[in-house]
Formats: sequence, structure tokens, C-alpha cells
Amino acid sequence: FFIFFSCFILNLRQKTKKGFIMLVIGHRGALWEGLENSFDSFQKAIAAGCNRIELDVWGAKDFSLWVCHDQDLKRTAQLSQKITELTKKDLQQIKLNNQEPIPELEVVLEKFLPQVELNLELKDSRKEVALKLVEDLAKIKDHSKVIISSFDIKPLEWIEKKDPSLQLALLWENEVSPDSKAFAELEEHPNWIFHPQADTLTTEIAKRLHKENKIIYPWVPRLGIEDTKREELWQKMFDLKVHGLCTNYPRELKQWLAKKVG
Repeated sequence: FFIFFSCFILNLRQKTKKGFIMLVIGHRGALWEGLENSFDSFQKAIAAGCNRIELDVWGAKDFSLWVCHDQDLKRTAQLSQKITELTKKDLQQIKLNNQEPIPELEVVLEKFLPQVELNLELKDSRKEVALKLVEDLAKIKDHSKVIISSFDIKPLEWIEKKDPSLQLALLWENEVSPDSKAFAELEEHPNWIFHPQADTLTTEIAKRLHKENKIIYPWVPRLGIEDTKREELWQKMFDLKVHGLCTNYPRELKQWLAKKVG
């Protein structure tokens, strides 16, 4: 396993004549080109040249797995129901604002995994949901194309115990200080990837993470700094040599990187 993991780390850095470039990770697909977390958004992210797509996962009442950022469907389907209170049969009847069905994770894995890597952010903290995710991923041959991330440590630990071969990532929203609890968690779980919020990542922290051979994929909030200071943020991430960036503007970032590295 150690050899496999070491090789995986090496393969993350895409080399060019001018050094490595960041992987482009589409936040909820191509967030501003299509309805977030929809088949259309995922297709547009792939067309934009994303290396990976980030998407959000909730469990239904029967623990079937569905792709949606919010627990309820107000923003994406104009419905107040919560996914966790509905069954698979209920959810199959609902149409999103773009008239597509709500993506079921099994369908997303089958449809998109051959084309692009996936980062599954587990929003649901129930143990049954975490174990159902392990069960669904057991049907996939190549786990190296999937990362499971969460702000909640407990589901990650359940998943790690059930299947240590799965790639896990700790999401972090707060500022990462030298004495941050994040470092304690990463030390306790040395194989976990780290997903800090991009605008809180400092040079000092990035250097420490690199020294400890941590894989760093910062993420950007849906609204905020990337809307007003996009290229400034991208330049900072590039200079900090992060392994990839979860961006709301994957097409634009891909084009910016192409100009940057030639």
C-alpha cells in the first residue's frame, strides 16, 4: 500500500518544461456554466478540460446516495423537502430546475468516472451512509480516480476502517494556523489528503505541508474571492505549488494555466 500511495503522489504533479501545473478541479462541475451538481454541469466541466470534478453526496431515507450540495432541494429544484427524508423512489420522480433528474451517485460513477477523476464530498454524517458509499465504491476497479472528502472526521474514520485502500481527504474551512487542530488530525491520519480553504492558505503553512509530504487541494467558496480577485488567487496557489485547485471557474483556470506554463 505504501508503494502504491507513493506512486500516486508522484503522479499528481503534472510536469511541463517549466515545472508542474495545478490540477483543475471543477467545483460542483462547471458551477457557473450549468446547474451545480447536475449532469449538464459535469459534462461542461469535462468539456472545459477538468482533471477532476468535485461533487456533493447525501444519503436518502433508505441510504441510497444522491448528488446535491444542500440537504434540501430549495435552490436546485424549488422544493423544500430534505433528501434525507425521501426515498429513492421519491427522488427519482423529482426534476431539477434544468429539468434533469437528481443525479444518483451510482449513475454518476458509471457515467463519468471513465472520463474524469471524481472528488466526492460526503455531506451526510450518518454511519450508514458512509458504509453505503464504501459498498458502492467496491464495485469500482480503479480507486485511484476517486477521493472522498469531508469536514466531519468521523465518517472518514468509518470509511478508512472499512476499506483502507480508499483515498480520503480532510476538508478545512477555518484558517490554518501553526497550532491548528488540522495538523493533529493529519498526523493521526498520515495518508489523508488536505483540502484547506484557498484564501486562508499562507506561505508558512504551505511550506510546512509540503515538508510533511501532504497532498494539498485547496477549495474556493461558491461566492467570494474568486469572483473579484480570480487571477490573484490563482497566482497565489500556483506560487504555493498546491497540487490542484477546486475552482468555480474551471474553463478559465485551465486557459490561465495554459498561458502560464506554455
